[in-house]
Amino acid sequence: MLWLYYGNPVGHAVGIESWYGAKIVGQLIGVPSEYFMHKRITNCLLSVNTVAHPKFRGLLLFKQLGLELCKIAKIKVFDFIMGIFNAAATKGFVQHIEFRLISLLHYKHKLVVKPIIFLEKIKKLCKQLYLDMLGLRVP
Repeated sequence: MLWLYYGNPVGHAVGIESWYGAKIVGQLIGVPSEYFMHKRITNCLLSVNTVAHPKFRGLLLFKQLGLELCKIAKIKVFDFIMGIFNAAATKGFVQHIEFRLISLLHYKHKLVVKPIIFLEKIKKLCKQLYLDMLGLRVP
């Protein structure tokens, strides 16, 4: 996250937070990006890591955050804002913030990750490397 927000060679991320008292209840981040379009390099903010506290969903929080990101993008002279949102967020960004829907993203996911087995393999590999360092590895 450090590189994404601060080490990006195109520029620092733009972050907008929504507060309720002393608690952050929502955020919208725009990461500067460059794209070659229409025979020129364009400056873009890629919307990432958008989140709202469950108790604050449905209160048009994303609309407020999105409109604020648009204002900042205009001030900082970005050509456009791009995002890949879930179904609920897509509807809100298109209806309330006037984002243009280019395409829906369809995918099929059947990957099953077994973290316990993976961790056991890592432990075994580390143990083997440690024994190798000590010259105690048994063939």
